[in-house]
Amino acid sequence: MKSKNVKIGINGMVFEIPSKGLRTTDYWGKPITPKIYGNGPIAGTIVKQYVKKNYPHIECSVKSSSFANGNSLDVNLWMSDGSKVSDYIYKDVHSFAHLFEYGKFNGMYDIYEDYENSGLKSDNGTEIEAGVKYVTVNNEPKPGSPAAFANSIKSMMRGEYVFGIVSKEEAVNRLMRFGYKKSDIEKGLKLVA
Repeated sequence: MKSKNVKIGINGMVFEIPSKGLRTTDYWGKPITPKIYGNGPIAGTIVKQYVKKNYPHIECSVKSSSFANGNSLDVNLWMSDGSKVSDYIYKDVHSFAHLFEYGKFNGMYDIYEDYENSGLKSDNGTEIEAGVKYVTVNNEPKPGSPAAFANSIKSMMRGEYVFGIVSKEEAVNRLMRFGYKKSDIEKGLKLVA
């Protein structure tokens, strides 16, 4: 029976990825030197494990999407109370996640340009091919999470919206009008001091 996960070492850390991320044949089925294709789901798995290993106190969410002519990886980082992580942590995770991005959009010429060098190598020399077109790392809670609701409530109570300062109860009512479930908002309320 084939194992469902493969272990790889990167910078002295061990990561587990689904075995489908390991490629041993080319598109036509011919054997190749084994390599790992770091597409959105595989890259997301590795990035999430990287955050948990290096910053266990940080909340992390990853989401990969596929679309015509490409894919993306969105990473959200935040403290359990909904506040931002330090610049040092954000920059570290940002740098690591972007190892899986293979190019960038050039708005001046309206084209996508591949990087000359992208991807990385595992500790044993296995190539990890960058397979994500767009990587985004956000220093804020995942939208719809209790921490995001807490931040919205706090922002409304501080008057950061066009309608001015509102009470906690009014903030909750406004969020409910946006279609959020009361149970999700209540989880966020527990994070509001």
